[in-house]
Amino acid sequence: MIKKILALLLSLVLVCAFAACKGKEQEGNNESSKVQFDKYSFADYHGEGSIKDIEKIALSDELSEKCESYKFSYLSDDVRVKAYISIPLECIESETPYQCIIYNRGGNHNIGWLGDEDTAKICSATNRIVVASQYRGADGSEGTDEFGGKDLQDVISLIDLCENEFYFADITNLCMIGVSRGGMMSYLAAHKDERVKGVVAVAAVTDLADAYNAREDMRDILWETIGGSPEELPEEYAKRSAINFAEELDVPVFIIHDKGDGMVPVSQARAMNEKLKDSKHGCSMILHSDSIHGLHEEDIPSIVEWLDQAVPVII
Repeated sequence: MIKKILALLLSLVLVCAFAACKGKEQEGNNESSKVQFDKYSFADYHGEGSIKDIEKIALSDELSEKCESYKFSYLSDDVRVKAYISIPLECIESETPYQCIIYNRGGNHNIGWLGDEDTAKICSATNRIVVASQYRGADGSEGTDEFGGKDLQDVISLIDLCENEFYFADITNLCMIGVSRGGMMSYLAAHKDERVKGVVAVAAVTDLADAYNAREDMRDILWETIGGSPEELPEEYAKRSAINFAEELDVPVFIIHDKGDGMVPVSQARAMNEKLKDSKHGCSMILHSDSIHGLHEEDIPSIVEWLDQAVPVII
């Protein structure tokens, strides 16, 4: 009987010792994985949180000397969406969190896709991290484009990533730059999310009902993405139109527009400026005399200057 008891005790001791060894081995593996994860290497974020499908972009020599760029997918609501990120090399090399810009593209569906170097060009010029979504329903992204409906979450989710998952990102002075439809998305995000601290609106749509009525070529697209016309769905058009909530925006705004813009009439920029100029933060505006719909290369220095003054970098 005593022999049986001793054998049982010996077995228990061996089991406990084995479990302790496995625990230490697992702890060692966890520590090893922590050491291997480089917070300033975006490639290491594969499988971290909601980030998947990371692909490094081969940039031109000029841009590759200043930043690294990646294409990736992330979760927004329950859909997986494609996006780009560009990170200054100085940020990576110094292992210091850098300020962010979220760039909101124009277009719809597969029109106006981001190119491989779009975020890199802005990153290089501003020396800030730049993140941009293709929006749901485009470039292999899941879901359906709603032109400022549920797809607004695709922009908000990028802010969440920068705040909660990207260790290299500092969103203290997060700014958005949006072109055309992207300007609309930037205004909507700033109205909804107080983490947005400034908006640069380039050729921005601020009155969607006016856009529907002014452009026949947009009617089918808006009807498809929103679900009807302004007469049928006035509330849907109104809530996407920044002109209706301009006085509620609590951020500085920089408007850039062309007087001859045939896609979004300059009257929308002027009306928005009129509503914002007496607000707490005021409004800056540049009106060009040509008919380009989008960003001018010469606008970049003005944007950088505005970012540094209106949304100063905190060091």
